[in-house]
Amino acid sequence: MKWAFLLSGIIEIIGGLICYFYPEVIFSQLHILTSIFGIAIVVLGIINIFCYRHYNENQFFRTVYISMMGYHAIVAMTCHGLHQGDWQYAKQAAYTHLVLFIIFIFFYLKDVKPDTPA
Repeated sequence: MKWAFLLSGIIEIIGGLICYFYPEVIFSQLHILTSIFGIAIVVLGIINIFCYRHYNENQFFRTVYISMMGYHAIVAMTCHGLHQGDWQYAKQAAYTHLVLFIIFIFFYLKDVKPDTPA
C-alpha cells in the first residue's frame, strides 16, 4: 500500500501544478477556483508523499488509504460523466484516476491481513 501513496502523490502534485500554473491547458473557462483547485490537489499530493514516507501498518494509514481510493474512484466517475466541451481533458483525467483506483484496490487486496480470533 505504501507504493500506491507514492504514485498517487507524484501524479497529484504534477496535476496540481499544471492546474495552478497553466489552467488554460485543462479548463475551457478560467476562474479563481481553478487556481484554488490546483493548490488543493498539490496539498493532497504532499499528504500522499508524507503517507509514503512515514507509512506504518495501522488503522490511521488504512483509513487514509481507503479515503484516497474513494477519492480516485469519485474523480474518475465525475470526469467520465462530464461533457467533453466542459473540460477538454475529462476522459484523460477519468482514465488516469481509474488506473490509480485500480492500483489502490490491487495493493489494498494484496496487503489484507486475515482476522485474528479474539
